[in-house]
Amino acid sequence: MYRPARLKVKNRCAAVTGVVGDHNIEHDGDLHISLTDVGAQWLNQVNLRRPKQDLVVEAVPGIPVPVPAVGARITVIGPWVLDTETGWLEIHPVWTILPAA
Repeated sequence: MYRPARLKVKNRCAAVTGVVGDHNIEHDGDLHISLTDVGAQWLNQVNLRRPKQDLVVEAVPGIPVPVPAVGARITVIGPWVLDTETGWLEIHPVWTILPAA
């Protein structure tokens, strides 16, 4: 994980449900997932200024998770943190990705 000290833990174990807006593999190998329709309680003003007004979800190579399809409704489980470098809230690292009803 790139500079773990930059992450301020808001909740050590959170489960958040939303819709996959898109995903991509970053230069460090992390899978970034844009999770939309999560509810305002999971977002801050920086998240709301992002193009999809999304919650960032990061999966790290050391904790393999399935890559969800764009448009899938999923639940992610992991620490809910503030990334002090970007200013947005995210789930990082995601521990589990489950299909949601």
